[in-house]
Amino acid sequence: MYLYVTPDWPRWMFIVAIRTHIYAAWALIVALAIHVAARLGLLPTHRGILRGMFGDGTLPLATARRLWPEWTRRTLARAAREAPPPD
Repeated sequence: MYLYVTPDWPRWMFIVAIRTHIYAAWALIVALAIHVAARLGLLPTHRGILRGMFGDGTLPLATARRLWPEWTRRTLARAAREAPPPD
């Protein structure tokens, strides 16, 4: 399409566009493969994450602490502060 739409542009611009497209495609393929590996539980650190991605949206507490320790600590502290007082 480039050759028909903008034939007056220099050839190096076409080469840069094609290479950028190829590198972006490879980056997306790698990111997709990593996400599939995490989903299947192939990575030992991500076992138990399938339920969070495709189930009820929750994770076991041990998995959350292993993957996102600081976020888990802050979330648990906030939940403890906002919990209603016992009767």
